[in-house]
Amino acid sequence: MSTVRRSVEQTISRLVLQTLRERASLAGTPTARADAPQALATLIDQTLAHPIDTAALQSFCATAVEYGFGCVVVPLEHVAACVDWLGGSNVRVGVTLEEIDRLEAALNAGASEIELVLPAALARADDQLGAYLARLGAHCGTSGPIMKLNLLHAELSEGDLLRVCARAATYNLSQVVIPPGLIGAVQPTLSSSMGIKVADVATLEAARDCLAAGAARLGTSAGADLIEAARRG
Repeated sequence: MSTVRRSVEQTISRLVLQTLRERASLAGTPTARADAPQALATLIDQTLAHPIDTAALQSFCATAVEYGFGCVVVPLEHVAACVDWLGGSNVRVGVTLEEIDRLEAALNAGASEIELVLPAALARADDQLGAYLARLGAHCGTSGPIMKLNLLHAELSEGDLLRVCARAATYNLSQVVIPPGLIGAVQPTLSSSMGIKVADVATLEAARDCLAAGAARLGTSAGADLIEAARRG
């Protein structure tokens, strides 16, 4: 391994561990051991996009425990089962919702992380956006769920996305989900307790790039592949 590559990987490992320790006190993220694969695993939102049968879901949860993923993100109909099966582990159960009216159902099912996809129409309507963010913010706090605002489908210009992020910060939301290319621009708009999630991370190189840029969470359906690649070095 070249000196430059070794230096880059050491820097990324330090960034990962620093992020973990900061988020541990702010959002319940477990502090990882001082090795890059395990540190990386705790930052992963292992994502299941579509419902699956019971046996496959049990295997999905077992894999999450085996690799030590920070969170599994599953369809709402799977939340209660995952909460039951993952009880006693460090793996949290999250859900992505496209309708805010399903928020209470997700909370009642036991989701500890909730990601709301912001509708494009609301993103441009200041009054409606404020009401939407206030509804999410009402559930935030030390004992509440981690609340994430997904801006990937809001069809926003960079300027509008930064404006929405700044508003989200005033409602104590936990994270925003944004394109990887905007991590640096978004960071100054957020409060110190907020983090950035990047979705659809498919390779270890992409994961390292996002973490080096300042992301605190990685959404992926390939978490096991990322960790195995990290173990290989």
